[in-house]
Amino acid sequence: MCGPQFSLLSMKHLNEALEALMLMYHALIGQKLRYGLICWATASKFLIDKINVMHNKVVRYLTFSKPCSRAWPLYCKLKILPLNILKEIEWGKMMYKYQNNMLPKAFDLYFRKPRHDHATRYAKQMNFEKIRASNAKDESQMKYIGPKKWANIPLKIKEIPFLKSFINSYREHLIENYE
Repeated sequence: MCGPQFSLLSMKHLNEALEALMLMYHALIGQKLRYGLICWATASKFLIDKINVMHNKVVRYLTFSKPCSRAWPLYCKLKILPLNILKEIEWGKMMYKYQNNMLPKAFDLYFRKPRHDHATRYAKQMNFEKIRASNAKDESQMKYIGPKKWANIPLKIKEIPFLKSFINSYREHLIENYE
């Protein structure tokens, strides 16, 4: 009689501890990752990889997993997203807002639609002109990255009329196609 009751109590405490850890994660780490992500995500691959490694370590600590554990199943278990998916969602949100005139006026001329009237596949996909990058600095600018990221989003997701629905659909699309 003591065995099953003890295991139920320890499971309850384990769930409560995990809830507390997740609250701490969202307060101390999650919000810091998301804040200004679209700006600092243009940093060098070396720096982004360092942040990604630390994020993976935190996820392993939260799940009491071994350091060699694959991270994706742990992210799924905790119902949080890895850094690269967070970045894609932020880029998608920004470009969706631009497409739907939801950004401040300062962004009005930031991206351009194709300049011709031909019904090309690229134009039909609601894409923007890609700018040419002549060096690594150019490749890290929003003007270069944004249209590239937007072009990779399926048309059926781009056509969603509401931002929240767009974000949810795009998140599902990214998770389904992860790894």
